[in-house]
Amino acid sequence: MIAKAHKNQGGHKAQVKKLIGEFARAGLDVNLVWWSSGNAKQDVRCLRALEQWVAAYWALESRKEMEAHGYDFPPVQPDIDPDTDWLRFERWLKREPLNWDLKKEAGQTKLSDSLSDDAVARNWDYFIARLAEQSVSVDYPEEAPLRIRHDELIKLLRETEFEITDAETITHITGCEGDCESCPFCAWCDLGVVSLYG
Repeated sequence: MIAKAHKNQGGHKAQVKKLIGEFARAGLDVNLVWWSSGNAKQDVRCLRALEQWVAAYWALESRKEMEAHGYDFPPVQPDIDPDTDWLRFERWLKREPLNWDLKKEAGQTKLSDSLSDDAVARNWDYFIARLAEQSVSVDYPEEAPLRIRHDELIKLLRETEFEITDAETITHITGCEGDCESCPFCAWCDLGVVSLYG
């Protein structure tokens, strides 16, 4: 798979396509750890760097050996933190999942309008605990009614995939999308209140 030299035959777009094909022939979906910048010349550079890392890892076989040879920061996207990037790089090479979700469980969970207060609280506690197991923190405003927090979390979980990260890396769910007018938490957010009501 890993060629030692590449000639610019057919331009940079053709090289990008060729490099993606080389990863695919090796059984690696490069789109899981890389995405196009929109600049074909830059994409070729990024893909060649990733290709070099793959060849080095297959030769050296461990993070420890890679780092001893100057390979410190895997060129994977998104660039989260060194430990997470290494985790994702090694999982990708082993063809292991890079994402996880609670879509099925959330899809089977009713929204609060058909649940008792106790059932809403139980659901909330359950999903908060499941997320915490994966280093995900839900940071909705505590002043917001639990039913609103519950429903927003369930809706989010029904459609969201989370990236597998190192245990030290915490992902925060804030509910803030930057659009105060449509935010369900606006009334309990200082920034939202100031933004909408001055």
